[in-house]
Amino acid sequence: MESISKPLFKDVSVIDIGTGAARAHELISTGDVLSVHVGPRKIGKIVDGYLIDRMPPGAFLVNTAYQEVIDHEAVASAILSSHLGGFATDCLQYSTPDYLLMAGLQARGAPVIISPHNGGAIRSARVKTQIAILHKLLLLAQGERND
Repeated sequence: MESISKPLFKDVSVIDIGTGAARAHELISTGDVLSVHVGPRKIGKIVDGYLIDRMPPGAFLVNTAYQEVIDHEAVASAILSSHLGGFATDCLQYSTPDYLLMAGLQARGAPVIISPHNGGAIRSARVKTQIAILHKLLLLAQGERND
């Protein structure tokens, strides 16, 4: 796949689950942006105060994964101390404590962007969701449960 846009940053590194801890920490400590993308599994908070403290001053954190993988109190602290240059997310659930914390910072002019998650707006995602729902309904109609 070829990109037609110009990159904002010269060096882009990918930290995969297979990346060793030492290499991951090296990349985190030198990167201008940490963008979090993980699949739907129970992995807990992978971005916490310890990791944020290792990011360079002024770095940006982007979460397009899940609300639960980020320690939002640590993010708020890093934003307020100006350690983080900004935070953007599209996966905060409305009215949760994490949402209210980040929205409060955003309302006071902090460099926080909260966007609705649009992954389900893509036609192929809607079709897959509709098929999955129909499949579950058919199972229920046949007396089976599929939780």
